[in-house]
Amino acid sequence: MLGGSQEPYVNNPLRVPEVSPKYRYAQKDKPGWDELLIVLDAIERKANQDFTHRVFRQVLTEIYWRLSSVRVVYPAPRRVSLNKTMEVIEEFLAAHSGGDRLLALSCALFKVIGSRFGLYAEVKRGKITAADEPSGTLADLECVTKEERLVFAVEVKDRHITISQLRAKLRTMRERQVSEIFFVATQGAVPAERSAVESLIEREFASGQNVYVTDLERLSRTTLALIGEEGRRDFLKETSAQLEKYRSDIKHRRAWASILEKLQQHTFGPLPDFDNEPGNARQKRRGPC
Repeated sequence: MLGGSQEPYVNNPLRVPEVSPKYRYAQKDKPGWDELLIVLDAIERKANQDFTHRVFRQVLTEIYWRLSSVRVVYPAPRRVSLNKTMEVIEEFLAAHSGGDRLLALSCALFKVIGSRFGLYAEVKRGKITAADEPSGTLADLECVTKEERLVFAVEVKDRHITISQLRAKLRTMRERQVSEIFFVATQGAVPAERSAVESLIEREFASGQNVYVTDLERLSRTTLALIGEEGRRDFLKETSAQLEKYRSDIKHRRAWASILEKLQQHTFGPLPDFDNEPGNARQKRRGPC
């Protein structure tokens, strides 16, 4: 049986000699303890590896759905410099996320560009796990006007971009008559293919397509300088909104809140969060959890 752990960070239910009705009195959630006993008793009676495996998978599924309902509240500094904003971006992208973090930051940046410079009215975004064509979008991000005219198509890659990926995407862009295309890749073009990529970009320019291959750091540094301090705060706020709207993994949302909380320490006086509530980053749950 489980139980008897001396580890201080283990949940209270396990700080008993055994998981049995004998220690029901020590539990705050007595009905929950009873349900735990039912599950563990069934596993012991069955003594079947396949049954135990299926129960374990179901437990993980329930944990996943509970965590998906957690809403993280993000603190916001009253002031944020360009250098500090770039440090925030660098720290957030340091951990691997399969492109989720990069896509949230990129979408936030292009949303702020659109609102600050009036270049387009909306940024349409697909989910990180969805292919562009099946989801009905031309690229990861589509910057469109009120009349639905596509101004920029933006592909976001959390790795090097290859010449074959460029060619495949440009073929689709050409069919849709898109003339302005951004490829935002954390590592730029594959080093061995950079010359070929530059040649391809030159040929596409001659045929009427403007192709830009860049990384988020280079793109955001100039942009965040131009939009000023208020714009940088909007960028941080919009990144938080993206992480929540598209239900990014809880570890990515918590990491962003933690980074903003550290950024908060570099500002002066009591600071609000994005929900206009006092205090540091907190977690709110929708419904019992």
